[in-house]
Amino acid sequence: MLMSTVVVIVLFSFNGILQAAKCPNIATVSGFNANRYAGVWYEVYRNTILFELGAKCVNATYTVQDDGSIGVFNQAINSFGYYTSINGTAKVKNSAQPGSLVVNFNSPSIKQNLTANYHPQSNMTERVNRTLKPLIAIYAQQHHSSWDIEIQKLAFAIRTAINETTGETPAFLMFGRDPRDPLDLLIGETIEESSSMVVNHESIQEYKNKLINNFRSAFNVIREHSEIEKIRQKEKYDQHTTQKQHKEGDLVWIANLKPQIGENCMVGKLQPHYEGPYRLIK
Repeated sequence: MLMSTVVVIVLFSFNGILQAAKCPNIATVSGFNANRYAGVWYEVYRNTILFELGAKCVNATYTVQDDGSIGVFNQAINSFGYYTSINGTAKVKNSAQPGSLVVNFNSPSIKQNLTANYHPQSNMTERVNRTLKPLIAIYAQQHHSSWDIEIQKLAFAIRTAINETTGETPAFLMFGRDPRDPLDLLIGETIEESSSMVVNHESIQEYKNKLINNFRSAFNVIREHSEIEKIRQKEKYDQHTTQKQHKEGDLVWIANLKPQIGENCMVGKLQPHYEGPYRLIK
């Protein structure tokens, strides 16, 4: 059975530094630096996978092409430059070596950083999935057979939406401007006549310097905004968190982190979240 999956690559924009798949550098675009997580850019790709009909458990892998490369990640590299590091493990078809994705890039300078299992706070791609999945569910109600083909429209919506933490859109923090959307075309944005624009080396350099200064100013603002949002989000999270003290003899439930019960595999969304009860003996 032929099905489509969506691969999400998260790019982080730092003052002149681009990062992908959580926090690896891709390319330096200017000569100044900033703190991590200044802005987020999302790359979404459609990936076709062949599933066996009636399979109980499916473990997704990346298929190596004839030239030893991996198409999805090559698209990101060709657009943004080579990675210096990758977060998490990658499973490549016909390869048992963990993180063999790094090997297939044919670059020993690419560093692999492992993330903790079942800890989405350290995996920004999973955080993006949390935002993307409800959008896909809504879109698929009317386009149930073509949502994967139109996935870039949903990605555009996320890129042009104001991020709650930074207070800016991912597109602005990535490129220094917001892309035109259908509303801009409907209103009719004023554009200077091309004949009146004279492009020369001085004007290009002036634009470049202005863009860098705008980035500096923007990142200073979002750095302060992000710190305020971190405190606010922590306070909001702590309102629903209580510290529990257990003692010997207490009955407890244990979080079920396995996609199966006994020998039976289950779909992740259908599996029980907890197992038990168990009694504490020590």
